[in-house]
Amino acid sequence: MSSINASRRGFTVFEMLIGISIITLLLALMYGAFLPVLNLSSAGSAKVDSLSSATTALTQLEADLRISTTNGISVGSTPASPQTTLGSGSEITVIAIEVPEKFAAFHTNDNYGQMLYEPNTGLSGYETYVVWALESESGGSCDSTHPCDLYRTTWDSGVMSAAAAFITSAHLASILSTITTNGRLVSRNIVSWQIGNQTVPCAGCQAVAKPEVDIEMAQQSRDQVNKISQSSYQTQVFVRNN
Repeated sequence: MSSINASRRGFTVFEMLIGISIITLLLALMYGAFLPVLNLSSAGSAKVDSLSSATTALTQLEADLRISTTNGISVGSTPASPQTTLGSGSEITVIAIEVPEKFAAFHTNDNYGQMLYEPNTGLSGYETYVVWALESESGGSCDSTHPCDLYRTTWDSGVMSAAAAFITSAHLASILSTITTNGRLVSRNIVSWQIGNQTVPCAGCQAVAKPEVDIEMAQQSRDQVNKISQSSYQTQVFVRNN
C-alpha cells in the first residue's frame, strides 16, 4: 500500500517554484536573443513605409517637371527661379510648376487629364499649375527637429499661353492657404527638400544646352521603439527645351 501512495505523490511547492524559475529564466534568455531581430524587423518595416511614400512623391514630381519648362518652374512663396545647383541655398518649401495639362476639377467637360495645345500656334498650351508644398507637422522650419508633410494640389488659371510662366504671388498664397485641406498628402516626415535648375551641354545637339532639374529629398522614419533613421533621395529630370 505504501508503494502505491508514493507513486501518486505530486510536486511540492518548493519543486514548483524551482520549475517556474527555470522556465522564466529560459523565456527571458529567448526574449533577449530574439529582441535584436524584432527591433531590426520594426526598423525595416518603418523604413519600407517611408521609402514607399517618398518614391511615389518623387515619381509624381518628376512627371510634373518633365512636361513643363524651366520658365514655368518657380520656388518659394514669392515665386523665383530655383538655384542653379543643389546645396544649403537651394532648400525650398514650395514649388509651383505650370504644365500643359488640364488638371483642375472641371466637372462640366471631359478636359481633365488632357494635354492642352495653343490654338494659334499648335504649341503646348500652358494653363494649369501644380503646386507642391511642405507643411510643418509641429511648427517651425522643416528639419530633423520639425519634420514636414509634403502636399500636392493643382490650380487652373483659365488663361492658356504658348509659353510657361511663374505663378503670381497672390494666386500662390491663396492655394497655399488651403493646400492641407484641398490638396493631397503624398509623404510625411520630410526634413530636407532641395531643387537645382541647371543646363547641361549636349554634344551634337546643335549647341543647344539641355535644361536639367536636380531634386534631393531627405526623410525620417521612426520605428516601434522610437529609433529614428534617415533616407536621402536624389534624381535628375530633363525638362522641355522651350
